[in-house]
Amino acid sequence: MKSWAAMVNISRETFEQTERRLRQVITKARLRIYPGTYAFVEFPLDRFPSAVRADALALVRDDDVWSQLVP
Repeated sequence: MKSWAAMVNISRETFEQTERRLRQVITKARLRIYPGTYAFVEFPLDRFPSAVRADALALVRDDDVWSQLVP
């Protein structure tokens, strides 16, 4: 099982600040295309981390659910 110690803190940004930050991220990003189709699948907060799939490419959480991007 992977370590899930690194969580992202959400800050409040203006539209301009968000756009500037995302443009910086995009210029440093590398595009990787995976075969197949992927979708976000949700699970309740109390099922973390046991519901996390080993093949998930991303995990996103809001106040109500976790979403994982899986094939």
